[in-house]
Amino acid sequence: MVVLEKLPTKNMTRRAQPVEDPNSPGRYLPNGAASKSGLNKAILSKGWYRFEQALKSVSRYTGTKVIKVPAALTSLRCSACGHVDPKSRESQAVFRCTHCSRPAEHADVNAAKNILAAGRAFGLNADSQNACEDDP
Repeated sequence: MVVLEKLPTKNMTRRAQPVEDPNSPGRYLPNGAASKSGLNKAILSKGWYRFEQALKSVSRYTGTKVIKVPAALTSLRCSACGHVDPKSRESQAVFRCTHCSRPAEHADVNAAKNILAAGRAFGLNADSQNACEDDP
């Protein structure tokens, strides 16, 4: 089984909307369009969609399940106790749960554990539903 996040890349890569200056009609305030453009290019250059398509293609031949789970709160939830707190994410790289006494962990590793747990739960639910459907 392989578990992926459902990432809304279309929403993530929208262009920055212009913000009109209320004091000067016809002029616009800085909106970070240049930095947003750079972020959009970085996201799109990773080829997440192509990776997903290649993974699904290979999985057909190996019998591997590819499951996509919602990305919401995966980086803010403690993989040990399940507590959700934005303050637990100390920085881009450090996750330290504010609820349990678990030692600090890399934030991406913590999120990956949450994604895998969600995928396992989804896979078990899907298997049990399929088993129920097969019963007379």
